[in-house]
Amino acid sequence: MLGEREEGELPLSHTQTIESLLLTKKDMINKQLGELASNKRIWDEHTVVNQVDKIQNGDLALIIDCGEDDFFLNVNKDFHDRLLGRKIDHDFITRSGEHNGKYWNNSIDYQILFFSKFFAGE
Repeated sequence: MLGEREEGELPLSHTQTIESLLLTKKDMINKQLGELASNKRIWDEHTVVNQVDKIQNGDLALIIDCGEDDFFLNVNKDFHDRLLGRKIDHDFITRSGEHNGKYWNNSIDYQILFFSKFFAGE
């Protein structure tokens, strides 16, 4: 279970936990879609930016939070632009930083606020 460890094993930091969960998520995606290099069409069909035409405004609460030096920045900007084009409400945040634990540790406060307001019906 998450948080359990063997005797003598050091606990994971928040950054290590997030990074290990992301690696697990990537492995799960590869298992479902196959490796990107040999299954590009399938990946493209399932990429979030290509799903925008399937949702209407109000269907989802969306937050996009990306560092200015993140390798996903242009993809997220494209997603943001497509959402704007379809008039789908969303929060789009960029700040200095990369795709790493330092950025995520900072951004989690903003994301918790976003979801707290969502679940409170605000």
